[in-house]
Amino acid sequence: MTKLFAISLLSFFSGLPAFAADTLLSSAAVAAPPVSYTLGMEQRKRGDYEAARETFLKLLEQSPDSGGALEGLSLTYLSLGQYGEARKYLERWNAQSPHNIYVLGFLARAQNGQRDEEGALQTYKEIVDCDSLDCDARRKLDSSMERLAAGVFPFGKSYKSYSMEGLDTPNPQRIIYEGNSAGSRFRVPLKPGLDLIGGAEIRKEAQRNDGRNFTYYDILEQIYSAGLSGRPSRNLNWEAEYGQSVLSDLEVQGVDNKALSRVRLAGGWHAYDSDFKLTLTRAPKFVRGPGGTLQYFKLFREYAARAEAQSSRLGWDWLARGGIYDTSDGTTLGTYSLRGLREFGSNVFQSGYSHGQQEFYGAAADGRLAYVNTDRLSAGLRRTVTESYSLGASYAHTFYSDTNSLHDLNADLTAWLPGNKEFYGAYRFSLQDFRAPHGGYNSIDTRAHWLGAYWRRCHGRNWAALAGYERGFLNDASRGSYQGNNYLAEAEWYRGANASIRAQGRRSDTTVHDRSYSVGLQARYSFR
Repeated sequence: MTKLFAISLLSFFSGLPAFAADTLLSSAAVAAPPVSYTLGMEQRKRGDYEAARETFLKLLEQSPDSGGALEGLSLTYLSLGQYGEARKYLERWNAQSPHNIYVLGFLARAQNGQRDEEGALQTYKEIVDCDSLDCDARRKLDSSMERLAAGVFPFGKSYKSYSMEGLDTPNPQRIIYEGNSAGSRFRVPLKPGLDLIGGAEIRKEAQRNDGRNFTYYDILEQIYSAGLSGRPSRNLNWEAEYGQSVLSDLEVQGVDNKALSRVRLAGGWHAYDSDFKLTLTRAPKFVRGPGGTLQYFKLFREYAARAEAQSSRLGWDWLARGGIYDTSDGTTLGTYSLRGLREFGSNVFQSGYSHGQQEFYGAAADGRLAYVNTDRLSAGLRRTVTESYSLGASYAHTFYSDTNSLHDLNADLTAWLPGNKEFYGAYRFSLQDFRAPHGGYNSIDTRAHWLGAYWRRCHGRNWAALAGYERGFLNDASRGSYQGNNYLAEAEWYRGANASIRAQGRRSDTTVHDRSYSVGLQARYSFR
């Protein structure tokens, strides 16, 4: 009856004879594509997730043990952000294909989407047990162990840089920034959902005027802190930590011997498919003293409140941030930003707006914090084909409240060798064009071209390494054309889920005598 009714309708509206309408309907039925794995994947790649879901559900009805149907449903529900449904099919798929790295990777993604951190941790352990050469899985396991398991986390850093400031003034100055720090954090579970956290650090920070041979400040800071970290539910977490900073002068007078309290309160909440975070802090703030005086150093107390909200709406991933910063000199500053990101297959488009401040090289003549407000609009596009190439370009326009403005253009290309994915090369271009130079902050027009060659080994047995060299061809409005070099090195070592060590090093120099280096070390030893 249904077919006869359809033939009658088609015959009436088209003017075709009944037999012709019947032939047309039969041809359409024959032309309808059969339900298949290929059809469902094509629908999913086009972004037609509802059609893909229906196709894979029909395929699963036809064959309840179909791995292709389970894969398609898992990926489709992940794309829809329905992590519970995705996990249901992923666990069925994992039961059929145990110890499959491909399946376990998506299962961990679904568990993270449900904020099941303990479940994701166990999945990462299984992935690493299956393939100890998986660099990405080792890093995720490392991060999860640091958040959830009892352990100690030592770290250290050292840096030094020489740079020119005030190049747009009659009296440019060569400034040295240097610092060394070492310390360790710890985490001790007290009961399910409640941990004891804290740490100790010793840090030395200095800033010197190399041309005039004097020191702005050289300060030793000892930091001690302890607190609690709680996870009442998957959707809620919080941290509260109190500490002391013990400050002392090493070379010039600035703080004598002083102790300042440090406080950090933080919380996160997941609701309505969105994530919200709030952080409150109190900490010391170092500022170079006013220019033209012998008061080389200012120590402020800074109170800060920072909030963040992240969600997906209308096919875009949105990130909104805001902050209020109040310093003990009576200055209150506000910052806020909104970023939107959307993926189109291999392409990612990003745009945003932000309001903030550019601090001056030193405090104002009255000793108060010196700054200028900024508003920034930006847009960028990136296309990435994994281990083949990545191409991106972005543009930003910054408006300064002192009537200055900045045009900022960046572009880059990274390409991997076809026969050996451990080697790749890169090109970067950047342009900064200010409306006018300003003696109080960095406002020099610059243009730079960088060429780089890199080697990265991710599949060593329990280790990974990177080495790179970059050659730059630069030009700025004050020094003209010159060249620069960057030398990069990284190394990682893992001992299963128990321990890890990560080290980084960087050295830079230019033909106009800018020099800098930095080295860093982070380690983890877990007791679980």
